[in-house]
Amino acid sequence: MKYTVTAICISRKTVNDNGIELPDKYEIQDQDLWHDEIIDTEKNEIFKDCKNEYDVEDHYEYFWNRLNGGYTNSEIVKVVNVVKEESK
Repeated sequence: MKYTVTAICISRKTVNDNGIELPDKYEIQDQDLWHDEIIDTEKNEIFKDCKNEYDVEDHYEYFWNRLNGGYTNSEIVKVVNVVKEESK
């Protein structure tokens, strides 16, 4: 099954690259960071166990947000939409 996943990168930095403290808020990065990706659960090993849109969302966020381990990464990926593609 194929799904189109729309995701966005959200910054959770508290200090910028120059060491200046940022306000305590999350910020959506530049609009160019919205990203659509087609996931084929039959061909992509990471998504092989996905049964529906919720599974795809969970696997996608887990993969990207835990890629480098820990919980201190400065950006987080959030899925905003998953659409099941029609079979042709």
